[in-house]
Amino acid sequence: SYQADIVVGAFGVNSKISLRFEDLGFGYKKPGTSSALQAEYRTEDHGIPRQFGNEIKIFALGLYPIRFAVITPKRSHITVSLIGQNLRSEHLERFMEHPLVQKHIPASLDTAAPRCECTPLFPISDGNELAGGHCMIIGDAAVSRYYKNGIESALRSAELAAEVLAEFGPEQPEQLQRYYTRRVKKIFSMDNSLGRALFRVHDFINRLPSMTRAHLEIARGDYGLTGHSSKKLRWILWNMFTGDASYRKIFLHCLDPLFLFSIIAATLRSRFLKEGDGAGESGE
Repeated sequence: SYQADIVVGAFGVNSKISLRFEDLGFGYKKPGTSSALQAEYRTEDHGIPRQFGNEIKIFALGLYPIRFAVITPKRSHITVSLIGQNLRSEHLERFMEHPLVQKHIPASLDTAAPRCECTPLFPISDGNELAGGHCMIIGDAAVSRYYKNGIESALRSAELAAEVLAEFGPEQPEQLQRYYTRRVKKIFSMDNSLGRALFRVHDFINRLPSMTRAHLEIARGDYGLTGHSSKKLRWILWNMFTGDASYRKIFLHCLDPLFLFSIIAATLRSRFLKEGDGAGESGE
């Protein structure tokens, strides 16, 4: 045993040490999680396959329970990341065999034989109480941006934890809960609510072929749509999936009147000129 003034839980949601902190009885519960499935494939080509160049490709194909997928080139390998819930190997095979995915991978790639495969978790909610007497939780084991990594969360929560400890010390659980737990959740709560709303809208669009086609036409610049709305949609999609901008900033960009008018016009044109079902890639 070791006597400590403060114990800081700086573990991730994939660690079983969360159970030890839950047993301490100050109210901590591991955040709710969603799952990813990641697989690494080796290509026979030396260097990045020509289909990729230096591009990371993002797919939203409506293949439930896959919410979206990312293919990242890494020299003579490609990494495939599926984001969804309760993902298994059969979902990976289904994704890799999809005709739109086949267009973007080398013919020499054996889609049935990844070099490695894993199913990490990532947080989609917070961890209830994040501080008690002589104990604090930081990083994505506490709270994180919705569908994003815990690096930003680790930095901001650790900074706030240090500030609160310096002011109140480790022996006042009520003050730690009031000034750390509430404040660190407030940093992320509104942005995460907007993130959930944006992804729900994206899922809704993916279920409607006419709206999916309209978004693709705008993003690709079809029918002369190469200006404001095309750039706006590509920016929105890229930042939703990469996390380069806050969800609040993305949401405000979605309210642009000219952009909304382009979406409505393209959707009506797609509905009246084309028929049939199916979904395509939401962005590259």
